[in-house]
Amino acid sequence: MDQIELCKWIGWASWAVLWGACSALVVTWRLFLTNRYLREALAREQRRHTAAERALLSSNFARCSAMQRGLLESFLREPTPTLNDLAGSTDNEFQLTPSDQHSEDSQTREFRKNRLTPR
Repeated sequence: MDQIELCKWIGWASWAVLWGACSALVVTWRLFLTNRYLREALAREQRRHTAAERALLSSNFARCSAMQRGLLESFLREPTPTLNDLAGSTDNEFQLTPSDQHSEDSQTREFRKNRLTPR
């Protein structure tokens, strides 16, 4: 191998190394840009999602507040019971009426029969 052949091989090797290094730089730069773009897209989506959640929460709190206000207003419109009214309402006795036996189905009767019989 003479010196010209050796120079050719060194030249081709230099070009190959230079091409590989440039390719690696281009790939690295593209990965960097893609990574930056994806991070920004993720941050934008998180901000949008957070804003939507805040809007939903504020509307729910507004509805809850309106409901509480309505319940309070309806409660305050009712006449205030006196102590006699409260004590007098316990004087009423409960009236128990037997249920109609014909309206019960067979499973309910069977359940009651099995439950009430001693074992």
